[in-house]
Amino acid sequence: MFVAIIGCGQRNGGKERHAIGYAHAHSWLAARPDVTLIGVDISPDNLRTFGDTFKLPSNQLFASSAELYAAVTPDYVSICTWPILHSALTIEAAENGVKGIVCEKPIALNAAEIKAMQEACEAHNVKLAIGHQRRHDSLFLTLRQLLQEGAVGEHPVFESRVGDGWDIMSWTVHWFDMANYLFGKLPERIMAGVDFTGATRYRQTVENGSIVFAEYNGTEQAIFITGPDRYHPMVTVRGSRGIMTIEEHLGTIEVINHEGHRTVTPVHDKPESYQALFLELVAAVEQNTPMLCDIKETAHGTLMALAAQEAARTMRAVAYPVDFDYSPLELARQHLPIQPESQV
Repeated sequence: MFVAIIGCGQRNGGKERHAIGYAHAHSWLAARPDVTLIGVDISPDNLRTFGDTFKLPSNQLFASSAELYAAVTPDYVSICTWPILHSALTIEAAENGVKGIVCEKPIALNAAEIKAMQEACEAHNVKLAIGHQRRHDSLFLTLRQLLQEGAVGEHPVFESRVGDGWDIMSWTVHWFDMANYLFGKLPERIMAGVDFTGATRYRQTVENGSIVFAEYNGTEQAIFITGPDRYHPMVTVRGSRGIMTIEEHLGTIEVINHEGHRTVTPVHDKPESYQALFLELVAAVEQNTPMLCDIKETAHGTLMALAAQEAARTMRAVAYPVDFDYSPLELARQHLPIQPESQV
């Protein structure tokens, strides 16, 4: 089984920085020992280091996706580049006979690109999964089960926080997706406020901080705070009769309700995270089984981010799903002085 990692990333001093490609590579090898890795990166240094790390010969390393497909058609590809390239690389992979694709989040920069990715994969019978691997983590599977069992009562509110100067497209799309997964539905409308100076990250326009509110049919709500200094806990779910707190660094869930306080430690009895995602993708290709991380389910994480940006830009609530195909912050940036690229 040939798997190409497109966008290997940097590895400095043994610490992987912006190197999600390494996480994909390690997890592919853990999921399927029969994997033959292929590395693709435009940076000679990144490519050489990736090859050295995984002991790959030169004929398994390529400086571009065009060189890759001219030499070999991998069975699967992981697209780990900056988001500006996601749509084009996904379409290229589908058109070149790849069976299954994992694309990192955010999926793309606008709804038109997402639609084009879906159409290309459907036209060529390619399975497309998105890197929302937390759907496979026992921590969040247990949280979902507790919520369904009524651990916090009625009218649950999901609240997440991401600090360290991050933005919703680069990080909070994970929590948008998780709220949808926990509730088993999509929001009906989204409101948002942002601190916006026109800054960019990964060559996409981003906000410096934001508060986003999503309303799910009157019974579920979600609040997402992004940007300020890190605040723990990162995720809570509260309801009419209690509250649950995710302690992600400890791998536990604290539950406080009418029955008292308890600490729930999920059982890790099967593959999780990326490893589970990749196994799911292979099964979908070989047996046509459904995927938790199918783009049809997980595209909404990115689309909700675009809805939040539009709500902030127009200062009005935005109905969901979205009915526009542009990037709201790119429109807003046209009226601001050019800002330097973020170095996060």
